[in-house]
Amino acid sequence: TLSSLQFAQRAKQIKNKPMQNVSLSPSELQDALRIAQTEIRSLQERVRVLASLGASASPPGKDASDSDLRATIASLLRENQELKEEVHDVRSDFNAMKKTVNFHSQQEQAARAETKLPRGPTPKRSSSIGAATKQQAPTVIRQLTP
Repeated sequence: TLSSLQFAQRAKQIKNKPMQNVSLSPSELQDALRIAQTEIRSLQERVRVLASLGASASPPGKDASDSDLRATIASLLRENQELKEEVHDVRSDFNAMKKTVNFHSQQEQAARAETKLPRGPTPKRSSSIGAATKQQAPTVIRQLTP
């Protein structure tokens, strides 16, 4: 049918990018965070420079025609937009890394706190749901075995 063909066409256009899950230590994540912050600062500076060049009437030291200037400004504005998008991407990666660092730090603190706490007997929890499930388990096992 037509809907099956449309579905097949959409399924054909799907592209996956497999990525390996890597667990980094908090110090490695902080290093990556510092690198990302440095890259963000340099890209922001580059965007500022390009914006100032695009806003000026003519680039310094050039005496060109109006169409050449417009073409230069247009290319600079495109590059500026691309850099803004790159800054946005790097910033979102930075925020994700920051959350991961915070998560790992909290886990590390929890693990340290757990090792400092004295270990004692755990209190028994009584739950009617848990008790009913435990009572029914042998019956289910008997029913499943031949």
